[in-house]
Amino acid sequence: MRFPSLILVLLVAVALTSCDESINPILETDRQYTLFGTLDMATDTQFVRVIAIRPTLTAPDQKLDIIFTSQQAGSDIIHTWTDSIHTFEDGSAGHIFYAPFRVHAGKYYNIAVHKPGSELATTAFTQVPNHLEPSVQQEKLTWVQTTTLVATQRILWWSLDEDPYDIVQWYRFFIFDDYGFVDIRINHQPASKASDTHEGFWETRLDLVRDRDSLLANHPEMFTRGFLAGLGMTLTVLDKDWTPPGGVFTAEALGQPGTLSNVVNGFGYIGAVGRFSAEWLIQDTSAITLGYRVLDSEAFPDVAAQVWNAPVGSLEQVRE
Repeated sequence: MRFPSLILVLLVAVALTSCDESINPILETDRQYTLFGTLDMATDTQFVRVIAIRPTLTAPDQKLDIIFTSQQAGSDIIHTWTDSIHTFEDGSAGHIFYAPFRVHAGKYYNIAVHKPGSELATTAFTQVPNHLEPSVQQEKLTWVQTTTLVATQRILWWSLDEDPYDIVQWYRFFIFDDYGFVDIRINHQPASKASDTHEGFWETRLDLVRDRDSLLANHPEMFTRGFLAGLGMTLTVLDKDWTPPGGVFTAEALGQPGTLSNVVNGFGYIGAVGRFSAEWLIQDTSAITLGYRVLDSEAFPDVAAQVWNAPVGSLEQVRE
């Protein structure tokens, strides 16, 4: 079973918590379970790790006798989660509960864990970050002293007022030989900052010349076999309560009891992860000036219509 990279930090964190002999006083508590995991917009299946705080007679390879449910606030739909035994890289085993559903921007979710027949539940309540509305500004190309090209582009993310957890940038190419698309991820991140005028948006600024040079150095075939079909960017945003010590997410830091917790009658943290994307085209004249070949909508009408049929980063991918 594969998990998104961010949830792996939480899953390992709870493993460290459970193995730390210095936390023996936790056994004297009346709390029931430790929960760690995320509700992630990018996945169609959600994962949460569960550890019973009190000793049980359950064998390591036996599933927990508990009921795990989740519900979106205002919805009548209740998802019942399934237990699975997962072995981590260090050889330790853990209970990973999962359920196949998607979470949505701005929505609240309630999670409850209890034994059959018991009214005492361990619960958590979290909100997925609010929807972001990207506004792609037209690229700007200028020549400095007629020899140096400066090309930049701004993307404004409205309703975002804090640093995103991650920014991923893509270039999409159409490969004529294969009659298919390929997404190339740019490893360096664009400049990113809050609005200087406090207008309620976060700004990412692309250096199109730097991107071009990086692509040319690592994928020169895209300039001979490929046609530039579009650009894309995905921001990962965490819920507002998810703030680790020092702003750094490490398993060791999150494994300390009380570091992060939104769990009632238990320990741990259920975080929410928002993923928001923008997809766009730059002008043909700009693309040609930067050295790309461009799609002629008259010559390739079907191709031009298919450019963003698949979400950014979802096609065959090539890492820079």
